[in-house]
Order: sequence, then C-alpha cells, then structure tokens
Amino acid sequence: FTTPSLTRLAGEVFPEGSFEVESHGNVLAATAFLHGLASQELRAEELSAHDLDFPVLLTLRARKPER
Repeated sequence: FTTPSLTRLAGEVFPEGSFEVESHGNVLAATAFLHGLASQELRAEELSAHDLDFPVLLTLRARKPER
C-alpha cells in the first residue's frame, strides 16, 4: 500500500474526518528491513527520521463519529 491508496480505501469505509493515515520510516529503515536487519541494530536517531518518500509502515486510526 501507499499513503494515498490507504487513504482512498479508508475513505470508502469511514466518513470523512473520522480517520487518519500516517506513514513512518525512511530510506535507511527501508534498506535495513529489506536486508533483514533488526531494529536493535540501528540507533534510535536513525529510525526516528521521517521521510515521506520511503514509508516502511503505514498506520490507520479510525474513530467512531460523534453523534
């Protein structure tokens, strides 16, 4: 998935404004993942950098709309 595709899919199920999609990761985290490295093998600063072009993890948070 990509951030736009997950946003589009969530928009088909959840009302507008009731969900948030975020991406997490960076080029180093993506490369480390592809090479099978564990997160413990990288420094926290290396993992905390955020790059929208290299998402490793997408998260979706949906809330029940208020009545």
